[in-house]
Amino acid sequence: MRRAAAWLVFFVAYLGAAIVGSADYAVVQSIAWLATGVGIAGVWLLGLRSTSVVVLAATVHRYLHDYPPLFWFESVGSGLEAAVGAMVMWRMGLQPDLARLRDVAVLFVVAAVTPFVSMLIAWLPRIPTSGDDLFGFLGAWEVWWRMNALGALTIVPIVLTWHARLQTRLNWRSLLEGALLGGLAIAVLWVVVFVLRPSVAGLTAANSVLGVALLAAVRQGPIGAVSIGSVSWLFLAFATTHGHGPLQSVPLEERHAVAQVILLTLVGVPLVFGALIAERAAHARQRMRSEEARLAVQAMLPDATLRLQADGRISDVYLPPGQELLLPRTPVVGEALAELFDDKVRPRFVAALARALVSERTAPVDFQLQMGAGTRACEACLVPASDGDVFVVVRDVTERRDLAARLHQAQKLEAVGLLASGVAHDFNNLLTVVLGSADVLRQSELASGDVHALAGDIADAAQRGAMLTQQLLAFSRQQVRKPEILDSGVVVGQTVGLLRRLLGSAIEVVVEAAPQMWVRADRCQLEQIVMNLAVNGRDAMPDGGTLTIATRAVDVTGDASGRLQDGRYVQIEVRDTGVGMSPEVCARVFEPFFTTKELGHGTGLGLATVYGIVAQSGGAIAVDSALGAGTAVQVWLPRVADPGIQAVESVPAAVVAGATGRLLVVEDEDAVRELFCRALVQAGHQVASAACAEAALQLVATEPPFDLLVTDLVMPRVGGAELARRLRAQMPRLPVLFVSAHPRDKAMSEVPTEAGFGYLAKPVDLTEMVAKIASMLAERQ
Repeated sequence: MRRAAAWLVFFVAYLGAAIVGSADYAVVQSIAWLATGVGIAGVWLLGLRSTSVVVLAATVHRYLHDYPPLFWFESVGSGLEAAVGAMVMWRMGLQPDLARLRDVAVLFVVAAVTPFVSMLIAWLPRIPTSGDDLFGFLGAWEVWWRMNALGALTIVPIVLTWHARLQTRLNWRSLLEGALLGGLAIAVLWVVVFVLRPSVAGLTAANSVLGVALLAAVRQGPIGAVSIGSVSWLFLAFATTHGHGPLQSVPLEERHAVAQVILLTLVGVPLVFGALIAERAAHARQRMRSEEARLAVQAMLPDATLRLQADGRISDVYLPPGQELLLPRTPVVGEALAELFDDKVRPRFVAALARALVSERTAPVDFQLQMGAGTRACEACLVPASDGDVFVVVRDVTERRDLAARLHQAQKLEAVGLLASGVAHDFNNLLTVVLGSADVLRQSELASGDVHALAGDIADAAQRGAMLTQQLLAFSRQQVRKPEILDSGVVVGQTVGLLRRLLGSAIEVVVEAAPQMWVRADRCQLEQIVMNLAVNGRDAMPDGGTLTIATRAVDVTGDASGRLQDGRYVQIEVRDTGVGMSPEVCARVFEPFFTTKELGHGTGLGLATVYGIVAQSGGAIAVDSALGAGTAVQVWLPRVADPGIQAVESVPAAVVAGATGRLLVVEDEDAVRELFCRALVQAGHQVASAACAEAALQLVATEPPFDLLVTDLVMPRVGGAELARRLRAQMPRLPVLFVSAHPRDKAMSEVPTEAGFGYLAKPVDLTEMVAKIASMLAERQ
């Protein structure tokens, strides 16, 4: 229904425009065929299907004016003219507000091209009847083209601009201003038409209304320019067709062309001027929005921002409230920013500015800034801006660099930790064979005293190797922990008591251990922390000094360094009065194998081991040192509120005599397996062995039942835990003793905790192993 009503209005408008333009040709000479503009605008608004309305209205018009039926065919040309004009505007992306010069250009193209469509179809039936009057034919063609083109240029802009305005909220103040301007234009034309009357002065004054149209363009943009220009021309055209106005002084044969020139001036010039004004206003609004966006971004940034001209001089400085300007000195507007930097930074800044001016990607310009007692790492980021300017964001990146360095350090520690874990696995297997062989050798009745001594030396060296392996595992955070609730002050005091002889008489040891500082930790690891830090402190005081070891309670809330979460901690501090360290050395103290000691006097694993233990325990560590001012190492461990009750594993004081049985030993390392079997046979057991889980399952299927299973926990294909599960399914009460040289927490999680299961870490003490097996067999009985 709506579409039908719109088409009806379109039909009436087109027919009315055609009738207005059909006065007596000899007297009036139709200046502009307004129906062309109505048709193009109507099809643009209502779609191509409305072309049929144009054809119907043009046919009715020709019928009412007694056109010969042969000329009714011209109606098809009128419809195609409107359709082509609308399609050109669609395809060329014309915006109806005509606020761009390209839209005005599209409108002129439509007005110039579309009349050829109707002219060609209209003259096809006339060519056979034109005879030799080709000049008259071409003259009429030229008149037709001008009328249709000016008709389109008059009506289409009015429809487009008002259609765009009606899509937005109406501004009544703007409408009132437009009405006043229109009234002013009519008043000027009234004076020209009815006061000055036909005269050369009146004809010249007729163009004065152009000034009103240009004023409307300035105030209201294209819609004001189009409305005032078109209204003024329509008023002048109406007066002229009724015998009034300055055009009556023009001869009739020239009046047609003069009127069209005035029309083109009153419509075309304000239209172009209005588009220029609108583009300028849009550009100003865009710049304003860009400036507002820049100010908003600057307000959100926690950094100082500067705006530079193309020559590198400062045009604007913005500093957030409370922010310190991170530049060598306070800049002055108009000063070259590059001049603020030293000779080392200035060339890099100038090169970055040159790249930013041509919109190339630029890397930040790094520089160091001395602030107070410290040095801050800063960077200047250059970003291209509009109008050839460059924005500079000056940022403090000290914390970010420190965080990246800590991350890099953690990655290195993780990589070396994986290597250490693998080395420790193989090393533990080797140490098991060495320790076991030394044990067997010392217990041999045939060995001489020298052999016993050598075997003891071998065992001692192997034990030191085992301790080094534990350091590697602690450093890599993969050491098997046996956490218990400990009083850190007591542990520290006991450890220092053992260390006094090691530290020497030149070192004064001061212990400030607060009581009841409970932590959940592995006792051996906690002792290792104190021992390693104390030894490092001793080495830093070759001429003697004071070593202070303190424990205290610390509550952490909002740790700025990011090391600790909020909570309750016990801080263990080891402080010496030694030579201290430079910032470069402090940055690397936790690196594995990094040491400042002479070759052969340090492994470089001391602090790395402490770092691994502390991280594994959920704590943090920090070093504070300066050359000549000593070193303080702080360790934070989570504090527990209550000591709790410790479950102590009871081990029989004596092994029940005769507690032997048939044992199955499963171990993929041949040397270790043979060592275990030899020791167990000497202890009176019957032993069968297998190199893998599959071989063990086959052995169980063919041999009498076994009394106990000794198996490596980590083996190829089928591990010890899976083997134990399968055998326990057949023999539910079968005791299982797991051994492993690969003591990861994940592997330990596979060991059942209920009765009938045990665990020994490699390197294994064979005496301990024999006792453990005897105890498990006794429990089974």
